[in-house]
Formats: sequence, C-alpha cells, structure tokens
Amino acid sequence: MLNSKILTAMLLCTIASPVVAQTSDSGAQNRDGVKPWPTTIKVVTVELQSDVTLPPQAVEQLRRYITGRNIEDSPDWVDELEERAKDLFQHCGYFRASVRTGVRRLSGNELERNFALTFHVTAGRQYQLAEIRISGSKVFSPEVLRSYFALQEGDIFDTNSLRAGIEWLRQAYGSEGYINFLVVPSFQLEDSRNRISLLLEIDEGRQFRIGQISILGLKRDIAEKLIQDSGLKSGSVFSTKLIEDFMQKNRSLFSGDIAADDVERKINDETNTVDLIFHVPGDEP
Repeated sequence: MLNSKILTAMLLCTIASPVVAQTSDSGAQNRDGVKPWPTTIKVVTVELQSDVTLPPQAVEQLRRYITGRNIEDSPDWVDELEERAKDLFQHCGYFRASVRTGVRRLSGNELERNFALTFHVTAGRQYQLAEIRISGSKVFSPEVLRSYFALQEGDIFDTNSLRAGIEWLRQAYGSEGYINFLVVPSFQLEDSRNRISLLLEIDEGRQFRIGQISILGLKRDIAEKLIQDSGLKSGSVFSTKLIEDFMQKNRSLFSGDIAADDVERKINDETNTVDLIFHVPGDEP
C-alpha cells in the first residue's frame, strides 16, 4: 500500500550501503532431503562497537529486542537486525550512521541455530533539525500539518519522531477520505552546521466516500438495523475513525483482535467510493 511506502522511506534513509555477513545453512532436513519445518534463529549475544556512546538504556532495549526474538531462518535475517541497530543511531541524531555486522555461529541443533552478533558502527555527525517544509497541501494548511510533528528547530534529528509525525499526517488525511494520500520526504543536509531540513511533498489524491455497506454472518434485518444505528452511511466521507467507532460499539460481534484495517474494502476509482464488508466471525467469506 502507498502508506507503507511513506514509512519505509523514513526507515531506510541511510547514505552508506551495509556490509552484511550472511549464513549459508538452509535449515533442518529429513533423510529425504526435504525441509519439514523452518529452522529458528536465536541471537544469544549482541555486542555494539561504535565511535560514539549512546544512552545505556537505549542500547539495552536493542539487545533485549534482538535476543528475545525467535527468528525464522531466511537469507535476509541479518539485514533486518542491522536496520534496527542503524535505526537506534538515527533516533539519536546520527543520520548517516553506517553499520557492518559480524556474525558468529554458536551451538545449536537441527531446530534452532544460535548466533552472536557484533554491530560495528561508524556514527558520523550528530544532526539537529533545521526546519520542516511542507508543500502540495490544499486540505490542510502547512501550519496545521507542521503541528503534527513534535520536533522543533534545534532538536536532535530523531527519525523515529519524524515517522510518528508522518503517521499523524496519514491519519489526518484518512479521516477526511483521502485514502491514497502520499507524502515524499527528502532531506537537505548542512554539514557546516550539523543540521538537516526535512522537505515533505504531499500528494493528497482524491477524496473517497462510503459506498455500499454489508455485514456478512448476520440475518439481514439485524444487519440493516446495525448499519442504520451505526452512523455509517452511504455517501458519507470515508473515515477510518467511523469504522473503528462502529466496531467498538458492536465489539461483541467481532473477535477481540480485529482492527479497522481488517475490514474488507472494495475501492471504486471511477466513483471515488469504498464499499465496506464486515465479516462476523463464523461466516464464510
């Protein structure tokens, strides 16, 4: 989805390409050479070697995250953990931090392989925020959109905080029916001042409205009564919040972990409408 691209752009905003040590084992196999189940990767120890010192609590949180996981064996399992380490440094303003990961095989068996990781980090400069500039917005003023970002000029350039601000933008536009909202971030670095300006180019897309609403798994008269009392109406501006409110009000009908994003949606780009289909547990899709 487009929104996931927005957040990915912020996550992968490093300059240097990582050098990754990979493993070659393909996992447990039976005597016929068939792999009956995936091998689990377990990172037992994590060491961080860097030219700067980060807050011990932040480093410990990274260690706990990595050593507390059971990782499914895949060719890129090291890459994901390396990005976590890089993200920690970018959270602390080291926007151009580069990470090289050393991987050492420890004891293990056919079902679980144990490793020790060492992250070798060159942090580089620590940056502060120069400014945030927003262009392309029509529904909201740039001043309103800027208010969704907690970072102020002169603060440490924290990419986690910036991602949170972009997520608030997504929710603001989503509440007004702009489901194809897209923001493209770019950066202007001033190395002489150790500052970075964040530039956000917004493509609002078109506004969508609610089309047909269906609740599968209930008798028709009960479903129609629920829809009538819900506040969800065909022709209303599409809003994720309306869906969440409906599901909260009728939470006894749905499984506890279902979210608004789990509701089936059929998008019609010609009419700019979204049909909503609610599946009550037990019904056949």
